[in-house]
Amino acid sequence: MAQRNTEVSPDRRTLFRIATNLGDVVTRDNQPPGDDGNVAGRAAPTKPTTGTTTMRSPDFWSWFEGIAGPQLAYRTEGFRKLFDYLDRIDRPVGIVETGCVRQQGNWAGDGQSTILFDRYAKFHPDSAVFSVDHDPEAAVLCRSLVGERVHIHAGDSLAYLKSLADHPPGGLKALDLLYLDSFDVDFDNPLPSAIHHLKELLAIAPLVSFETLVVVDDSPASFIGVPNGDNAIQPIRPPRIEGKGRLIAEYADQIGAEPLFAAYQCGWLRLGRPSSVHLSACTPSQSSQQCRDQASTNSSAPITIK
Repeated sequence: MAQRNTEVSPDRRTLFRIATNLGDVVTRDNQPPGDDGNVAGRAAPTKPTTGTTTMRSPDFWSWFEGIAGPQLAYRTEGFRKLFDYLDRIDRPVGIVETGCVRQQGNWAGDGQSTILFDRYAKFHPDSAVFSVDHDPEAAVLCRSLVGERVHIHAGDSLAYLKSLADHPPGGLKALDLLYLDSFDVDFDNPLPSAIHHLKELLAIAPLVSFETLVVVDDSPASFIGVPNGDNAIQPIRPPRIEGKGRLIAEYADQIGAEPLFAAYQCGWLRLGRPSSVHLSACTPSQSSQQCRDQASTNSSAPITIK
C-alpha cells in the first residue's frame, strides 16, 4: 500500500483498510493463519507489525515468479499458496518434507520441492528444512543441489518422522509446513500410496499443530459420471480428492480441518493439536514423554478462538 501511495495523486491514496470477519479466528502470537487470516490480514496497518506479513522476501518471489513458477505446470498455484502462507509467519520457519528431488531440472515432473524449500529458507535466515527419501542415490543427488540449511536423510520415512517427533532437532523450532510426497502413486490403484502418506502424518503427529500447513502432492480431484447425450458428463458422484492425499482428505473432512487449497496439490490447516507448543531440542537419552513434557514446559499461551 505504501508503495502504491507514492505512485498516485494525494486524492487517490489509501490511508487505511477495513475488513470484517464473521467467523472464528485462530491466532499464534497474534498472527491469524488460514482463510480467516486472509480476511484479518487485510485489516493490517500500512506499516508491517508483528503478526502481519513481515517475512515476505521480494528476492524469493522474483525468483519464484520469474524462474521456478513458469516451469511447475499444474503445481504452480499450489506452491504459490504454500509460500504465501509461510510468509505470514514472522519468524524463521520449519519445514519437513518426505520425498526429495530425484531428478535435476524435472520441474513439471516432480516439482523440485526440495530446491524450492531450500531457496525459501535461503531468503528467510535461520529457517530449516528436513527431508527424507528412501533412495540413497536420490539423497546424494539432492545434497549436491541444496545448501546446508537443508538436512537430508536417506531411509524409511516413517521411522525418520517418528524420530523427529520423539527427539525434535534443535533447528526445528516449530513445524510450519509438512510436505508429503514420498510414495509414488498409481492413479489406477492409489490406496497403497494414500495409506503410506496417512501413516506419515500419524508418525509425526505430535509435532503437528493447528497452524501446521499439511500439503500432499499428486492429489487431484476426480468424479464418476455418465454421458448425458450432449457430449457432456452428468456426475453421479461429486468430485473428491484422489491420489496420494485421498485418505488424509477423508480424515481432514471428518475432523473438521480447514482446507487451504485443493488443486494438483492439497493443503490443510487444523490437522493437529490446538495449542502453540514451541518445540525443544531433545537428547537421545530422553524418552518421548520427557521430550513432550519439556515442550509443554516451554509452551506459549493456547490458541484463542474468537
